[in-house]
Amino acid sequence: MTLRPALLAVGIAAALTLVAGCSGPSDNAASLPRPAAVDAATIAKADAQISQPGWLIARLPDHTAAYVRIPSLWGTLSAPDGRPLDAALAADAHAKIVASLRKAIQNDSELAQTQAGPALQLLLGDQAGPLEVAVLDSSDGVTPFSRALVSVPLDIADVAALNARIATLSAAAGGVSPLQAPVDGNGDAALQKFGALHFDAASHRLFLSLGATASAMTLSQDLASTKDAHASPVQDVDKEIDSSGQGLFAWMSLKGMTGPMDEQLRDQPADGLLRDALAHAQSIALGWGTVDGHGRLQVQLRAPQARLLGYLAPDAGSIDLKTAGRPRWAFTMALPSPNNLQAIRDGLDRDFGAGTRAAVDALLGKAQAHTGVDPLAFEKLFGPQVVAFGDASGTFSAIRVRDRKALDAQLADLAKRPGWKLDTVNVEATQIHHLQIPSLLAGRTPAGDADAQAVQRVFSRIDSHLYWVDDGDWLVFATVPQALADRAAAHPAVPLGDWLKQSQGYDAAHTLLGFGATTHDMQRDVYYAYLHLLQIAGDALGQPADIAALPSASKLKLPVEGAMGMALQANDQRIGLQMTYEQSPIEALAQGNATGAVAVVAIMAAIAIPAYQDYTIRVQASEGAILAEGSKTAVAEYYANTGTMPADNAQAGVAAPSSINGNYVSSVQIDNGRIVVSYGNQANPRLTGGALVFKPEPQGGSVRWTCDSQAGSTIPAKYRPTRCRP
Repeated sequence: MTLRPALLAVGIAAALTLVAGCSGPSDNAASLPRPAAVDAATIAKADAQISQPGWLIARLPDHTAAYVRIPSLWGTLSAPDGRPLDAALAADAHAKIVASLRKAIQNDSELAQTQAGPALQLLLGDQAGPLEVAVLDSSDGVTPFSRALVSVPLDIADVAALNARIATLSAAAGGVSPLQAPVDGNGDAALQKFGALHFDAASHRLFLSLGATASAMTLSQDLASTKDAHASPVQDVDKEIDSSGQGLFAWMSLKGMTGPMDEQLRDQPADGLLRDALAHAQSIALGWGTVDGHGRLQVQLRAPQARLLGYLAPDAGSIDLKTAGRPRWAFTMALPSPNNLQAIRDGLDRDFGAGTRAAVDALLGKAQAHTGVDPLAFEKLFGPQVVAFGDASGTFSAIRVRDRKALDAQLADLAKRPGWKLDTVNVEATQIHHLQIPSLLAGRTPAGDADAQAVQRVFSRIDSHLYWVDDGDWLVFATVPQALADRAAAHPAVPLGDWLKQSQGYDAAHTLLGFGATTHDMQRDVYYAYLHLLQIAGDALGQPADIAALPSASKLKLPVEGAMGMALQANDQRIGLQMTYEQSPIEALAQGNATGAVAVVAIMAAIAIPAYQDYTIRVQASEGAILAEGSKTAVAEYYANTGTMPADNAQAGVAAPSSINGNYVSSVQIDNGRIVVSYGNQANPRLTGGALVFKPEPQGGSVRWTCDSQAGSTIPAKYRPTRCRP
């Protein structure tokens, strides 16, 4: 079966892509217990065995116009990366498992004979770290004349082994070689077109120079400039997106690229704000990885001094509001300051075309006439933040007050209006403010037929009620006053701003919109799913993985609580969208160990090995054990009351045999105490017609059940629940 190893490799690649960034869940600074710390030497040793971190990022040549780091598949899944799982991933036992799987892929002769096999052996067996590409151009921008410097570490011993691998790749490609001649003794070769290659046998690193201007000479010059590590602005951005060097990262200078777009917008006066942003745009970056112990996916645009960023940049301090216990979730929004609003109004005609400010002012005037409140006065009273959160005492929203004296005056004025009422209520010694606002339908003449008018009159009686308490500079709201009394009784003591920054990975002071939530057991679930994945891969490759040698989640002290959140952040230099997570961005759509399950299912489906088929049949068989539970309880109760076994379903007081069924079970029959589960319906043919039999064995006043072959079970033992096997 030559397809089997090829499908295995494809399955591994697909699964690793699905769980990108799953190498370890992120650290939750306030969770207990804390994960065990791993020293730098241990991490470096594990990296050398599993996947080296980025190398070129610390040695970028001058005039780098773009940089991309594509992580190796083992680096994505298995390398320590600064999260709580590092203690397990850096362990010698784990490194040995990964090394054995890589070696099995490298040496699989059947895989090598398939068309895609050599490429998969290169990616899953030989590649020892991320593929890095630096685009170089003297203009500092990407142009058709740019060249690319490529670097990738390989687990290839020498030039002879490299030539052998290239030969197998060429054979799989129909005999077409990428090289004009084999790599020579110095590790050099010319590509068929536009480039050169160099293999450094000492470091086992392969270099390529690609592009219309690339040659052996440019490759030599570029390599000379990478001899010593040095800092660069690109490296600074990388640390903001992925400090581990194991994640995906891409950065590109926008120099010279925004001009054509600006030309297209030059005659569009309504796009003045966009044109200004393009004129100031310097670079764009994106990626996923680890920052401060959290998994993070981020995209950011740098455009220093762009008017758009000036409008959006929050003018906010930290959130000093406190919660009752650690929050379950929180949402934050920054409100524009009065100065920002005025700047936006002053620039409306310039940014969006003549007449825009007049139109906006007219709209604001209509809103004030309808509500009696100046919309712009809101920003003078409130800000710079609005939050909503859930904690141990309930769900609340809160808004910061800029001018308490002006707010009190505004509330007093509102209370004078017809139908409005401002008072205080007391719930369990907590004084709570209450504002009753008449329905928008109040005072309006109902329209329509008699029934419609009656309905409108009913709804016109329903007023809006606001309940809040003062908490420093904040007003904290709830839907009912009792919730605010609960909050007071809980004595809030956890600073919300600190929780967002430490546990959720974003600083509300620089966040336009943000959301953070606490997840549970993500670290443990993904760890065990990963171990399951290693075991399946090892079995399929004929190289069993000794996962029992790895520590448990409790031994690792993995945090029970984790983070999941998103934040749109801005300052006068850049704007960015980030997602914080434990293992994978997929957590936004899934909970628990669903991410790991997706990976496992992807592998098993891709390789189509008997182990997967056996697994699915066992899942079907387990339905029988579940459906039998009710009958087992009935039999045990009958025996406890009578001292004898019930003859059938009716005597036991349960439904008829054919009425107890499922997707894979056709009936559950009681036969003198024995419970016979028969399989049919949609069951696999290997189960259909078979039975799982539970035999009662009285022990004093209770009943013990057996379900092996001696009890009468006829489905194959390997498909039965564990307790029903020999």
